[in-house]
Amino acid sequence: MEKMSMWHLIRMQIIVLSLVLFSVSAGGRTYAAEEELPCAEEIAKYCKDVKPGGGRILDCLNEHQKDLSVSCKNKLEESKKS
Repeated sequence: MEKMSMWHLIRMQIIVLSLVLFSVSAGGRTYAAEEELPCAEEIAKYCKDVKPGGGRILDCLNEHQKDLSVSCKNKLEESKKS
């Protein structure tokens, strides 16, 4: 009986730890994606056929300036300052 209880306790700890790690990592990816790629939706919508490289994606976004979200416009402005 004692072995069964110990195994059950260890199993529950593994499950809880797995859930915590999954929650933390999933949340981190969401935050990072929003921070690093504020124009991801716009790129997928307006520039999906543009071959990356040589500033072509940036040129495409600039051509669709009026259609961009506020966060995407802000990120583009920040990149121009750098």
